[in-house]
Amino acid sequence: MNTRLTVTVLLIKDEVWSAQCLEHDICSQADSIHEAVQELCVILAAESALQESMGRTLDDIPPAPDSYWKQFAEAARLSTIPSRPVRIEDHAPP
Repeated sequence: MNTRLTVTVLLIKDEVWSAQCLEHDICSQADSIHEAVQELCVILAAESALQESMGRTLDDIPPAPDSYWKQFAEAARLSTIPSRPVRIEDHAPP
């Protein structure tokens, strides 16, 4: 899979971070930015495998609501999180 996905990461409250995939309404939460993104990769890999087992793809999962896209467009960029490709397959459960 060589699909490029957009991820937004938001501080919810009480130091809980949420990573949201925008193209497909899938998200994760963790105690740090990096953990939230890593957890999202694991969830995307598992969801991709589940969809494949049902003869579907991630494209069958609708995009995140417009409010998330708006938050992403208006958000400040953090230099601590480099924009880099992540292979979802590397996070797939055995």
